[in-house]
Order: sequence, then structure tokens, then C-alpha cells
Amino acid sequence: MALFPKSILGIRLLSLSLIACFTFTSYAQQGPSNLNVSGGLFLPSGLPVTNSSVNFRLEIWDKAATCILYSEEHLSQDLSATKGGFALAVGKGSSPNNFLEASTALTSKIFENTGAVAPFGGCASGVSLNSGDERLIRVHYDLGGGFIAMTPDVPIASAAYSMVAETLQGKRPQDFVQVRDDVTHDLSQVNIENVFSSANYTRLLQLLNPSAAIGFGSQRLTNVADPSGAQDAATKNYADTNLGGQDIDLVGWWTPWL
Repeated sequence: MALFPKSILGIRLLSLSLIACFTFTSYAQQGPSNLNVSGGLFLPSGLPVTNSSVNFRLEIWDKAATCILYSEEHLSQDLSATKGGFALAVGKGSSPNNFLEASTALTSKIFENTGAVAPFGGCASGVSLNSGDERLIRVHYDLGGGFIAMTPDVPIASAAYSMVAETLQGKRPQDFVQVRDDVTHDLSQVNIENVFSSANYTRLLQLLNPSAAIGFGSQRLTNVADPSGAQDAATKNYADTNLGGQDIDLVGWWTPWL
């Protein structure tokens, strides 16, 4: 999927322009994989910038450009054979800095809209990342005199959601019951649907909180302890050896008629 910027970035200091597009690739099984920033550097005459060593720094900001969330560098990019064209994979650069999580990894957290976020490095006052909020990509270039930021920043909206493929509304795999059907487990989709079918689920509720007589299909209850309370059910053994709550010993009491 390609997402084009809302405007063309102008580099006034060198009278250059950057025409950029963004390509996002994500695999649901693996979470975030690639966020590609590609474009070209051109002179006002239309000729490409063909320097053999151009440095870039990419930054991801919140929608208001008040807090930097992530940055990395792509150094010594050779544009001499690409006619000014470049392609930078976010997450593959050097000197990565995840300000939001105080780490060096590009993670889905950068694109998750979780509401109010407490202050962190690069955001002294905190920031609100609300539902639907986009992120901004800020591109810096360096032709030998130091990094210069392009303006304006480029909004990215649709990519933010594909980058969160490893979560579902902030929920990670461990937050869900997962199928496990092997030698020691029978937690399969089929078994779950069977247990929680309308008939079986109703019966489970009746067993947990009975409100009426429950039939057992003419089956016996086995391995039941002898009763000890007034409302306990009697076992066969108890009925055979007790009368009125007293033990019965019939040994020697019965003499068959001769």
C-alpha cells in the first residue's frame, strides 16, 4: 500500500525539493515489519541530486508535532546511481531511539492510540494519543553541512493501523484464550464450541447454580462420601449399614429357618 503526502516538501536552504511516498508492509503473524520511506531529491532545474553520500534522519512525531516518538539515521546513502531516488526502511537504520518506551526498538506502541501518555524523554509535558490520531514523519537530510529538517512534516494515517497487526485494540496474544490441541490438551475451536453450545452451556449453569431438579440420564454418581449433614444424600453403603443414624451390626442376628 502506498500513501502519498498531502504536500510536497520544500528544502528552501538549498532550493531542493523532496517528493516522497510511503509504502507500508505488515504481516499479521509477525507484527510490524516494514515502514518504507521512498522519494527523490531534485534540484530546482529538475535535475536529480546525485551525491554519493547523503545522510538522512527519520523521525516519527505525534499529530501535533509536539513530541518526538522515535528517530533513526540512514547514513551514506548513495544517490549517484539512483538518479536522486532513495528508499529508507524505518526500523532498519542506525542510532535508533524509541523515546516513547525508552528503548532502541521500533515497536507497535509508537502507533497505538492509548489516550493520555505520561511525560517521557522527548516529551516533557506528556501527550494524548487518541483514537484516530495520525503520526507525522519528519525527514532530515545532510549533504555534508549537518542535518536540515524538511518542511512540512508528512502525515501518515493508514499505516499506523497496519503496523499494529500484533495487537487487537491494544490487546496482545497473551490477553486472549488461545487454541491448544495436542497430546495433553484438547482446547480446540470445535471443543470450545461444543462446551459453550446453547444446550451444554445451559446445563453447565444448572450444575453451578441449580434452581430445579437435574437429571443424570439414569447414570450413577460414584465415589461419593458417606453423608454427615442433615441434607446430605445417602450412599448405598450408608443405607445398608445404618438405621435411623445408628450403625447396624447384623452379624449373628440372622438365623435362617431350618
